[in-house]
Amino acid sequence: MPRRPAREIPRRLVGKQTVKRKGKADPLLGDSWQEWLGIIKDHGPMWLYATTIISHACCLRITETLMLTAESFDWYRNVVVVPPLKGQEETEKVMPSRAVTLFNDWWRNGGLRVSRMKKQGNRGIVPVEETWTWPAQGYLFPATRKDSKLKRRTKDSVAKQIAKLRKNITNATIKKEKVRSHSARHRSINDMKAAGIDREVGKQYARIRDDGVWAGYGRLSAFQAGTAMHNNHALQMAWVNAIPGPGNL
Repeated sequence: MPRRPAREIPRRLVGKQTVKRKGKADPLLGDSWQEWLGIIKDHGPMWLYATTIISHACCLRITETLMLTAESFDWYRNVVVVPPLKGQEETEKVMPSRAVTLFNDWWRNGGLRVSRMKKQGNRGIVPVEETWTWPAQGYLFPATRKDSKLKRRTKDSVAKQIAKLRKNITNATIKKEKVRSHSARHRSINDMKAAGIDREVGKQYARIRDDGVWAGYGRLSAFQAGTAMHNNHALQMAWVNAIPGPGNL
């Protein structure tokens, strides 16, 4: 069994804070998702690439992903232990088989490594390596600043990196300002809905209690809804009986 991650002590809020509502994150439907992953891989840090894929594959809040440790993964049972957050108890999530293969590869190879060409002063354009290390123990995404109040990265550090990368988005169908740290979770829930996963099953996996919250996440596009209706045999048969055929005037 993996060792359970330590429970974090919430930071105290000093004074009154005003939370500005930003609306729902872009779920990056269709090819937009792969385009965004490509942008992160080509221009962003590899730790952000890893957090984005883990959040999507396991339908995690970005903070849940950042709280994961090397000990959170049980490779024998293919589960990841998700720490308590937002009133939710510690949860064991069964990882998708595709994710198990990918994450196991990251683990065995010690993380991720990509080579890029970058301009460096008088040296001109030179090859550089961007890496992220899968640790032997402790947080997958440890803090790098000495003055950090937590030993891991925070949601703010993710948001800052995403803000830098938005300028690389060229797809007009993507709402740049709506691409956020929880877009991966929205896309994950959209995938579940498009696949026809039972609502209660999806809510349980996503750790969502409220039906209204579930309804607001990863909403199906009109095209996805139409495709689901087209593929529903019972509905098509009902329409055969309800819609007059050609020549029946």
